[in-house]
Amino acid sequence: MSKSVEGHPLVAIVTPVYNGAAFLEKAMLSVQSQTYPNIVHIVLNNASTDGSAEIIEKFRDARVEVRVFENETVLPLQQNWNKAFSKVPDDARYVKLACADDLARPDAIAKMVALAETDESIEVVLCDDVFDDKVRRSWLPRSKSVHDGKHVARRILEGTFGWFPFHHFFVRMHPEFRGESFCGEVWAPDPYVVMRSAVRGRVGYVPEPLVYTRVHADSVTGKELKVSVRNYLVPFNLWKEFGSAVYGTDERRVFPARYRRSMARMYLIMRLRKQGQQAKLLWDELYRAGETLPLSTFATMFARYPLHFLRKSLKDKPGRAPMNESDFIGQTHKPA
Repeated sequence: MSKSVEGHPLVAIVTPVYNGAAFLEKAMLSVQSQTYPNIVHIVLNNASTDGSAEIIEKFRDARVEVRVFENETVLPLQQNWNKAFSKVPDDARYVKLACADDLARPDAIAKMVALAETDESIEVVLCDDVFDDKVRRSWLPRSKSVHDGKHVARRILEGTFGWFPFHHFFVRMHPEFRGESFCGEVWAPDPYVVMRSAVRGRVGYVPEPLVYTRVHADSVTGKELKVSVRNYLVPFNLWKEFGSAVYGTDERRVFPARYRRSMARMYLIMRLRKQGQQAKLLWDELYRAGETLPLSTFATMFARYPLHFLRKSLKDKPGRAPMNESDFIGQTHKPA
């Protein structure tokens, strides 16, 4: 059992790691620096062959308890994440993903818990994110911190949410989430977790850059994206999983038309960039998923392109303030 801290529910921070030695120590120190007093850090080493195991070993007797698990052989990302979250202790009220190359401000968990504890219907908490050395924000109204979950889920499906750091999700744990299917079966796992929690209740949002995402060539997720087009199928897979809960059965047909236009646009962009192999992969993956791109979709896509261009130009307008890693680390040491 995890240690009990009166008045402070247990938060399990979960870090799946595969050959993350270049950044892992800073990421684990970021967990150790959290001011929130009741945390357990779950680390699953996915049969790393670099120095990850040695770095993890340094934290065996750290202030924040670290529970270490290891895979004998390398598991695919989704399967590995599911296994990592299956190690969350039964008494954890909240769960936070902390990738092995990212950082969090020392008050991040404290602020997320404080917001979640104001309302039992808050199922997921997100925040501003520093990505590619710029502060990225959502389009959610910054005048309030709690939002209707189904409204947020709809905006996620329709791509009108601005920027959400799905990979930094903080969610309320439920018995039915336990086991080795926490992240579901559809790629990518982090949007799936956020959507599942959002449709259950409400979404909390802290309008501060509490997290820092490293962008680098060795990112496991980044490598998968380079050799796959599965990321383009994420909205479609999420719609299949949660469409009825978000739209209701009468409106459920609205989403596929919007999605097909988006895929038609991506297909043409790939062709124009002479990425024929990627374009073929996208076409084949859509076909396997039961989707097609008829000529009418391309015609509608061209007709609506001016509106799409306007939305795209505004997408990251909120925020974008520059903040590199040194700036982020510097702000973390300022007195509260």
